[in-house]
Amino acid sequence: MKKLLAMLLVLACSLYMTQTAMAVGKKSLLVDPGGNGGVYPGNTSYPVPFNAASVNPKTQPPITTGYYFVDNKCTELSNFWHPTSNVLDTNWESELWVRIAPGPHMQPSNYWPAGNNGINGYAFFRSWWKGNGSTAMSGAELLPNVEWPDYWFGYDIDGNPNDVDSTDDAFAGPIPIGGGGFQFNGIRYDSFYVSTNGVIALSNRRYNYDASGSITKIPLGFGGDIYDRNSADWFDAGRRAARVAALADGPGGDGGTDDPTPDNWGFLKAVFNGQSKNGSILDNRLLPDLYSFNTGVAIIAPCWGDLHLSQYSVGYDRPEDWGKAYFKRSLGGDSLTVYWVNMAIKSNGPSIDGNGEFGYFHSFPGLGTIQKDRRPTDGSNQYCAVNVQVTLSTVDSTIHFMYEKFDGVYYWQYRNYRASLIFLWNTVAGVRGFGRHGNYDSKAPTAGAYAYNNIFDGITNGFLSWPYVGEYPQTTHYYGRYLYRSDGPGFPDNQMSVRFKTFKNVLRVIGMKYLLKQNLVDTDPAYNDKYSVVKTSDQVMDKELLAGHKQLGSFQPQAIFQNLTNDIQGIGGINYMPQDLAFRTRFVITNMATLKTVYNRSVPVNFACLNINEYVPGFDETGWLACNNTPGVKVRWVDITNYTTNTTTTTFTFQGIPYTSFTGSTFTAIPPYGYV
Repeated sequence: MKKLLAMLLVLACSLYMTQTAMAVGKKSLLVDPGGNGGVYPGNTSYPVPFNAASVNPKTQPPITTGYYFVDNKCTELSNFWHPTSNVLDTNWESELWVRIAPGPHMQPSNYWPAGNNGINGYAFFRSWWKGNGSTAMSGAELLPNVEWPDYWFGYDIDGNPNDVDSTDDAFAGPIPIGGGGFQFNGIRYDSFYVSTNGVIALSNRRYNYDASGSITKIPLGFGGDIYDRNSADWFDAGRRAARVAALADGPGGDGGTDDPTPDNWGFLKAVFNGQSKNGSILDNRLLPDLYSFNTGVAIIAPCWGDLHLSQYSVGYDRPEDWGKAYFKRSLGGDSLTVYWVNMAIKSNGPSIDGNGEFGYFHSFPGLGTIQKDRRPTDGSNQYCAVNVQVTLSTVDSTIHFMYEKFDGVYYWQYRNYRASLIFLWNTVAGVRGFGRHGNYDSKAPTAGAYAYNNIFDGITNGFLSWPYVGEYPQTTHYYGRYLYRSDGPGFPDNQMSVRFKTFKNVLRVIGMKYLLKQNLVDTDPAYNDKYSVVKTSDQVMDKELLAGHKQLGSFQPQAIFQNLTNDIQGIGGINYMPQDLAFRTRFVITNMATLKTVYNRSVPVNFACLNINEYVPGFDETGWLACNNTPGVKVRWVDITNYTTNTTTTTFTFQGIPYTSFTGSTFTAIPPYGYV
């Protein structure tokens, strides 16, 4: 007898998600752990909102359009899926690297001309607080406007620069992304902001501009209008109202050229926020997850927390250019990299929650103040910092985190905690953005709330909303303030890279089980020669098969798949797939001793298979031959009544939807988020 391994391959599936116990490395999971000792419930490693154990409506498409990830140390996937671990050196193509200045006074006042964005934008850190962040700037000091107050660049009566240069809870930007921008969740963004708290915000212009920088109409039809369809403020209620008013003259009018609304939504939302840190990328409250950042801003966070880029050494009592930030656009314009160097954690002390078990900044009581402006050699044992790069690929919209190194230790109760643990416990990593849809139906393209082929469908519909009728958030976490007291799950770590990517054609494997014949001799009265013995995935892995034996030589595999594709985005939308989805599945048995395939069968999931009517009188097993010309192959549209998934065991029960439900509908295969 030889041990055989059952393997499942999904041809139409670009990504195969499973749940796994925490180990070295990580990838998007099918079901995430939660609660105390795990992660906060909102920390999902697959795109949410999505209910992994229930029915999901077509109008909730983040699982289709959002990001999945895998890191380079994930032991569950082959090297084919792993991202490369490569740190971009600032000495290589040094002319392309731009240092983000640690304050406006690092250059002469005429170096930052107001209103002249330029190729490198406003690449200097600043804030709306003075005195090293202790005092808010007054209304008079914010003049002539909050985007460009003179106080940032001014000097006092003694000739000293105003005390506003800061690399703590500070931001730089907007800075042009370059090229054709970056497609994030299906929306093109043209500029970005960098925070000293380890997070990037993306933004977009409101209007269309010509080569000279003047607002211009784009002739999309009936004379065109001035509005950029990727505008970040497209669904902002107030700014939508201004757009409605400006377009009140209808198609053929001035196209909104009389709209007085300033093009500064991204600035106001991402970094100013009414001069409040909370709700902007200057937020240092350490949100438990990215989903709690409930604003309209698109964010990319390799390690968002209460961080800073120190410019002064407390231990040595001297200025020191220690914490740095850079960005680089590739020569061909196909990528943008942001690089933080020596970005260090700080804290003003513990804040224990109601049950006294977990702190607000830290993971357990007693982890006290982590002072700012420390160094790894000043003897404080309070320096914890990271060098990390984020690269945005404009070719395929992938996002790459590269954790170059975690440096330093934190000493507490006679124990040193490495810096990567302090970051794991006190920062959050992942991506959060917004997708948009046109309420499109590929089977009825001219029906519903949005007629896809009719750009201008009246003032109240297509003319103002084209090509979208809705916007939805979608969030994927790499990690989110883990509450483990142990040494951690192995991530993040030095030289660890993480790739976030969207996939156009994705299925989800809910699980498998196997039916075997009874282990009885033929003459036993209890023997029925049916596949009636259920084995779960963990049980079949060590199951021995005796080739040719009636009872011990065969089994029937059963699998449930879920269609994770959608068409609601519209033909031009991200990851658009016409519905309903037909695909093929493949089951392979490999002899692990010889690595040779001993069984290989492909089964279609299409209308012909799903439409077989097993409920008609007189139906027998030969009726299934219409699917794949193979006895015993059955393909059914199903409801999941119960399933539980863990590391090695998959058990589920399912019930086929009655034949009349399929034929009585307009379904031609498996609809979005349906099961088979």
